Amino acid sequence: GPPAIAQTPFPIEKDARTGIDSLKCVYGGFTDIPNPEIVLDFSLRRWRLLEVLLGPNQKQEDSSCNTVATNMQSFNDIGDSTLDTFDIIALEEIDQYGFFEPLLRTLGYTGYFAPKEFSPCVANGWYSDGCALFWREGVFELLNDHQLPPKTATYMNGTQVFVVATMRHCPTGNIVVFAVTHLKSGKCPQKERIRTAQCTELIKEVEKATGDAAAYAKQENDYMSTSIPVVILGDFNSDIREEKSCIHTMMANQGMSSCYPIAPPDNSLFTTWKTRGRSTMQRIIDYIFYKNKHSASTTNGDGNGVECTHVLDIPDENEMEPTRLPGFKYPSDHLAIGARFKFKQKY
Repeated sequence: GPPAIAQTPFPIEKDARTGIDSLKCVYGGFTDIPNPEIVLDFSLRRWRLLEVLLGPNQKQEDSSCNTVATNMQSFNDIGDSTLDTFDIIALEEIDQYGFFEPLLRTLGYTGYFAPKEFSPCVANGWYSDGCALFWREGVFELLNDHQLPPKTATYMNGTQVFVVATMRHCPTGNIVVFAVTHLKSGKCPQKERIRTAQCTELIKEVEKATGDAAAYAKQENDYMSTSIPVVILGDFNSDIREEKSCIHTMMANQGMSSCYPIAPPDNSLFTTWKTRGRSTMQRIIDYIFYKNKHSASTTNGDGNGVECTHVLDIPDENEMEPTRLPGFKYPSDHLAIGARFKFKQKY
């Protein structure tokens, strides 16, 4: 697969000034209860998530012609931050959009949020969770006129949501369709069928967006658009290693490529590793897919579009807390994943 941009940021385990180990005992994984993330202090977790995202930067090269996307579950020197690497940020299961949006805005990001219409969070006294898409101003702009409005909707099967947005890459003028989603949870054949139906519905919306974008590009520039790239980021709640996984449908029938090597996956790859009661499970359920969508009128094939050149590395097992995820070192039950893309050429 592509080389690593850097490693998913794991903060240091011990701070002699504050005695972080003692805090970890209080806010760690709590393996003796069924849902440890419920017990973790929410105010602490959201600040720790932001701190993880703003960790040391290991940017390798100028990205004036590159676009980088990261996918992070829920969410020093800012000039040297890891965040500086990413031009697109996708967040799923985020019920604290009002916390992250103002902070990310000060760092040059604009966001779009799609809350669930029927979120179980509301019944428990919290805000509705949903999906959010952030982009760096000056690198991407939303093509938000009457022809290309962003699409947010609840799936016909289930209560989950998606966002589909058409963006222009400011340095090159290239148009890209981005989508972020969170699919139905649960490990049983019925839930997998729902996820497969949700994948199919999402792809239809993306196909419509790419068709509209190609027509827009043709009208605006008076030439035939040969490629409208698509990037889909999300928590699919489905492991490709499972026989009936919706990911097989996504890749086989929809022509999507994964930024991470998942066919077959590397044994060291995982995006979540958590304990429920006495059961601990490591799974791959978060993905970044991409596709170079060619217009029906073009005859030249793969000369345009995007290619994935780097991915954000996954931590080694010895870097994880004994309680796995979530914990004080990394207070989310999903790892941040990320990728760097390069435009093949200006279409």
